[in-house]
Amino acid sequence: MELKRGRIQSFASKHGKKGKELMEKYSHRERNRVLDCVHKFMNKLLEMYPLTTFAVEKLNKQEMFRDARRQAA
Repeated sequence: MELKRGRIQSFASKHGKKGKELMEKYSHRERNRVLDCVHKFMNKLLEMYPLTTFAVEKLNKQEMFRDARRQAA
């Protein structure tokens, strides 16, 4: 999947609007796949542990990396 994304990014950088549309389409598909995997995983956990409460946090990775660089300096 990473190789395909690299090819699409390369195409997008050379083909302007058409490339941008393709990149948005691919990014949307990838995001949907990830959300589907998370949803299926949480459902399996709930089947295995029905009386347990789970909390899932959406992490802002870019902000975390930025903060780590600031603290290291």
